[in-house]
Amino acid sequence: VAGQFDFARVGNDQLGFAPAHGALEMDIQDRQLFAGVNTKEENRVQMWKLFQTCIHEYIHTLAHPDFNTWAQKFSDAGDNTRYNTLTEGFCDFFTLTARKTIDYKKMQALVEGSYANGNPPAPDKSGVYPSNVEAERVVGIVGIKNAQAAYFGGKVDLLGGP
Repeated sequence: VAGQFDFARVGNDQLGFAPAHGALEMDIQDRQLFAGVNTKEENRVQMWKLFQTCIHEYIHTLAHPDFNTWAQKFSDAGDNTRYNTLTEGFCDFFTLTARKTIDYKKMQALVEGSYANGNPPAPDKSGVYPSNVEAERVVGIVGIKNAQAAYFGGKVDLLGGP
């Protein structure tokens, strides 16, 4: 995933992404994002949290519209467990997979910007949705290729959809 978009500072107060499906910019001005965070180290750690969150949110943008439509049908029917497994669980599954491919030392200067202080990258404490466990079970049953085809390609029939 890190190779599918450019993670770059856009001026002094924004991080920008240029994903294949359009641009996404997130305002990270201290007074807006880091309210109550005063030290350079706390801000540095917050930048890593933002980076981890951005990966997750970017993965959401890659979900095929047919996959999202199928997932929404579960929510509309009141089956929030299946809906959450498909929307957040699958997103977390692919987010965790993407995070494993990142060379954090190479990304450090870009992520930390002016808050860099020579410390190692902050540990990932972003957590995952509990539905990630269910998504992992589904992937274990249908296989990673089918899960990818459903989530990113809209082939929901590979997961039992219509």
